[in-house]
Amino acid sequence: MNKNLLKISMAIIFLVIVQTACTKKTGSDEGSFTVAYANIQLSATNLVPVDATIKAHAYAILDVMSDGRLNYDIYCDSIPSGEVPSSFSLYFGKSGQNGTLIQTAIPINLNDSSEVIGNIKLPQAIIDSFTNSASMYIVISSSAHPNGLMRAQISTSSSAFNYTPAPNYLLSSFYKEYSSVICKVVNYHKLICSANIEEGNVVSNEQKLFSK
Repeated sequence: MNKNLLKISMAIIFLVIVQTACTKKTGSDEGSFTVAYANIQLSATNLVPVDATIKAHAYAILDVMSDGRLNYDIYCDSIPSGEVPSSFSLYFGKSGQNGTLIQTAIPINLNDSSEVIGNIKLPQAIIDSFTNSASMYIVISSSAHPNGLMRAQISTSSSAFNYTPAPNYLLSSFYKEYSSVICKVVNYHKLICSANIEEGNVVSNEQKLFSK
């Protein structure tokens, strides 16, 4: 009887520890939440005017936070020989047009996997532009091409459910159970889903999309 009671007690303690570890918020995201999200592809063919001599391409995830931070994850899968992407800038403007510069030369330093992950604090007016679906675009530059190496329009959403091929991999039993779910693609091959439940606690799950 005492042994059974001990086993039950240990199980309860274990569950409490697991729940605490899973729901604890850490890092700079504490107290903030995603207000807009974008998953985009940058290409030299989107530059205005188009420079057919540049063969550059990149993926970017932009996560706009309620505290005014822009989290970014940029992966350059095609970079011309000798080119070193050094910064990105944000503009107001429609596709096929050069617009107005709103945030200039945010430095980036690609790692050995041609990826950079970071964040920057932005003025509230720019944060509002992300959430108000304003016409915006991003340009990555290099020292050889300071006016632009590649470009993409920024189309934001309040979640990542529109990410392709994410709809084929969503955990249906998970997102149907909760009313507020955010899903994000991390490192371009994992889908991370989280839902707010009971007094701000967070549950999360992940699903591998494809092999990197």
